[in-house]
Amino acid sequence: MEILKKTLKYISIFIISLLAIFILFLVGLKLFLPKEKIPTLVSQWAKENLDASVEIKEIDLTFFKHFPYTGIELNEGAITSRQATERTDSLISFNKFTLLFNPIEILKGEIDIKRILLKKPRIYAYKGEDNTANWDIFKQTDTL
Repeated sequence: MEILKKTLKYISIFIISLLAIFILFLVGLKLFLPKEKIPTLVSQWAKENLDASVEIKEIDLTFFKHFPYTGIELNEGAITSRQATERTDSLISFNKFTLLFNPIEILKGEIDIKRILLKKPRIYAYKGEDNTANWDIFKQTDTL
């Protein structure tokens, strides 16, 4: 009986310690990545990787809204392809786009996307007579 109590005590301490480390990680992430820096990072990534114009009104990080995942919420946005020459309409527009991922994977140098949520999306996919498609928005790279 005493061994069981000691085991439960150590397991409880271990779980509480893990929870405390996780909370400290989230607080540190919020402190070192303030809300003002997120739009700059997103637009920089978009310029480097997309052949499209990206317009987003507001970007926010969520920690506890979709627990245990961390989320990036993009509010009132649109992506318009630069490829489609015949018709210029946004490939996608939305009221809210949420990307959920595991924050622990970032420490490993990976981003494991768990879920993508869209509210009121408007998607317009178009392929022209010259076989250019407005959904072909990623820039070509030499690496796989």
